[in-house]
Amino acid sequence: MSFEACLASGGVGAGASRVLMVDDEPKVLRALRRLLHREAFEVVTTDSPAEALRLLREGPYAVVLADQRMPDMEGTRLLEKAREISPDTVRVILTGHVDVRAAVEAINRGAVSRFVTKPWNDEELRQIVRQGVSQHELRMENRRLQELTERQNVELRELYRALAQERQKEVDIGAKVQQTLLLGQPFRDIRGAQVAALTIPSWQIDGDFYDFFNHHDRCFDVIVGDVMGKGIPAALLGAATKTQFLRVVNRLISSSDARQLPEPEEIVTAVHAEVIQEFMGLESFVTLCYARFDLGSQRMDFVDCGHTRPVHFQPRTGRCRMLRGDNMPLGFSERAIYKQFSIPIDVGDVLCFYSDGVTEVVRNGSDGGEPFGEDRLSALVRANGRLGPGELIDRIQRAVAAFAGSGRFADDLTCVAIQVQGHGKVTIGI
Repeated sequence: MSFEACLASGGVGAGASRVLMVDDEPKVLRALRRLLHREAFEVVTTDSPAEALRLLREGPYAVVLADQRMPDMEGTRLLEKAREISPDTVRVILTGHVDVRAAVEAINRGAVSRFVTKPWNDEELRQIVRQGVSQHELRMENRRLQELTERQNVELRELYRALAQERQKEVDIGAKVQQTLLLGQPFRDIRGAQVAALTIPSWQIDGDFYDFFNHHDRCFDVIVGDVMGKGIPAALLGAATKTQFLRVVNRLISSSDARQLPEPEEIVTAVHAEVIQEFMGLESFVTLCYARFDLGSQRMDFVDCGHTRPVHFQPRTGRCRMLRGDNMPLGFSERAIYKQFSIPIDVGDVLCFYSDGVTEVVRNGSDGGEPFGEDRLSALVRANGRLGPGELIDRIQRAVAAFAGSGRFADDLTCVAIQVQGHGKVTIGI
C-alpha cells in the first residue's frame, strides 16, 4: 500500500488543483504519472482504495480516477464512497470492455461522472482529466461566489436594518418638527367661518406647513406653504419660514396705524426680503399661498407664490374655479415682486388650499402613472363642498388614498378648507 505525489515538471504553484489516481497495478500508476506529469495540476497516486478514501477526507481533490477491478474494493464502490466524502470531486472510472455495463450503471446512479476504457487513448484521457479539473474549479468558484453573495446579503440585511433604524429616527424627529413647528393651530374666536385642516405625513419628511393669524373676530390670515426638497432640512426650513412670517406680521402691525392692517402683499414682500439671501445660498425656495379673509367686507385678498391653485367653490351658482396668481416662489429671485388680488366671497363659499401631495399622487403609486390632478380635486370640492370643510377634507383624503391604492404617500398630503358662514362663531376641525 503506497501513494505518491507527482508534480508537473513545469512547476505547480501552491494551491494548484490535485488529481488522485487509484489502481492496484504500479505499472498503470507509473503510466498515468508519465502521461500527466506536464499538466498544470498535481498528480497523486495510490494503489489502495482505503488510502484513497483517507486522502479524499484530507482533500480537496479536483478529480479522482479509479480502476474498476481492484482486489480490495471495486472502483465503482470506491467512487460511491468518494461522492459521500467529497461530492464536488469529479469521479472517473477506468475499466475494461467487460466492465462497461457496471460503469454505465454507476454513471446512472450518479456515482461516476465519466468512464475510460482500457487500453486508453492518451490524448482522450488527458482531455477528460483536464475537463474534470476545469469542472471542479468552476464548481469551487461558483461555491465561493455563492458564499460571498450570501455573506454580502447578510451584511446588506444588517446594513438595511441599521439604515431603517436611523431612517425611523429621522422620521420620528421630522414628525416632531412637523407637529411642533410646521402645523399651526387654527383660531377659535372668529365669527363667520368654519375651518378644517389635515396633514397626513408621507413616508418621507417634507416641508409642508400652514398657519393662521387672527387679527380680529372678522378677519384672519391663512398661510399654506411647501419647501422644495425633502428631509429634515426641508422641515426645518419650513419652520423657519413660518416663524419669519410671524415676526414680520408682528413687526409691521406694531409699526403701522393700529386701525389699518399691513396688506398681504406687503407681508410677503417683507418676508421675501428677509429670506432671499439664505434661500439662494441653500439653493432652495418655498411655494405658498397667503390669503386674508375679511368677512366683514366679504373679500379674500390673495398672494400666490407659485403654489398649487386653491379651489373656490360657490354653492349659490355651483361654480368651482381654480385661483392663480403669477408671483414667483419665495427665495427664487432677488427681483421678485409680489402682488395680491382680491375676490368676493359670500356665505357658503368654500376655499380649499392644498399641497402638491394631493394633485400629484399617481394611480396605484406607479412611477410615471396618471396623476390625481386638479380636475378630480375640483370635482370633489364641487360635489362635497356643501357638506362642510371637515367632511370635505375627509372625502378628499379617502379619494386620494383610493386613487393611490394605499394610505401611505410619497409626499405629504396637506389640505386646509374654509367655509364662509353667517355671524356665528368659527367652527374648527383638525
